[in-house]
Amino acid sequence: MRWGISTLLINEMDLSLSLRTLDDLAINHLEIRAKQGHFNYDDEDCINSLKSILEETGKSVYSIHMPTKKIDISYLNEVDRVRSVNEIKKAALALLSLGGKMVVVHPGGRITGDHRREDLLAQSAKSLQELDCFLAGSGLKLVLENTLPPRIGSRIEELLTILKCLNSKNAGICLDTGHINIKGIPFVALKKIKKQIIHLHVADNLGEDDDHLLPGQGKIDWENFIKILKEIDYRGIFMLEVKRRGGLSEMIRTINETKNNFCLSS
Repeated sequence: MRWGISTLLINEMDLSLSLRTLDDLAINHLEIRAKQGHFNYDDEDCINSLKSILEETGKSVYSIHMPTKKIDISYLNEVDRVRSVNEIKKAALALLSLGGKMVVVHPGGRITGDHRREDLLAQSAKSLQELDCFLAGSGLKLVLENTLPPRIGSRIEELLTILKCLNSKNAGICLDTGHINIKGIPFVALKKIKKQIIHLHVADNLGEDDDHLLPGQGKIDWENFIKILKEIDYRGIFMLEVKRRGGLSEMIRTINETKNNFCLSS
């Protein structure tokens, strides 16, 4: 099993300045959060600086998570929708420059007021078609992540419908175990998307909030989850998406222990 880690762990810091703090982490594949102040994905100097530090540290960028601040590809307002799509395109270009593979996208955001889910889904589909065309031939995959309920894309069946309508060989699903554990069962969801899953966000919780805990610190049934992963022959990255609690050095030690324990038991 290949492990990776999201820079959510240090997303309150400038990535170029803080990446060396992960030297003791026994994980080399990264998923970068496209967040201004953490990784300025539209700044060429910032991208080049990160490239140099990646070479020095032996880390590599596998994927990028779309920017989320005021970004939603299902916006009904067309100006806001297009702006959101364009920001994701910028993040994708940064990933391409860094040699990554996966662009992780939320199909939509919060549903507010009297907005009909069907209308928001139609906007999401339009945006995803544009992103799919933009990525065509680049070598980058378009990855749809299941969102927190009741956002657009929170239902596995909804994701499958979106993907079917997209009808692209370059797109797939990222299962976020923490998100699905709020209203579902991760290993059951995994069975439903076994042919479409190409990426994972791995985090635990108590079934109520998106706590971003390490596997084993919450209530997810990891034994059955790993069993299904093996059955479907998942060959992607086991991408941890956890938040730091306490000191960073202690958190890194705990992550390394968790990884070792999973490798021994899997």
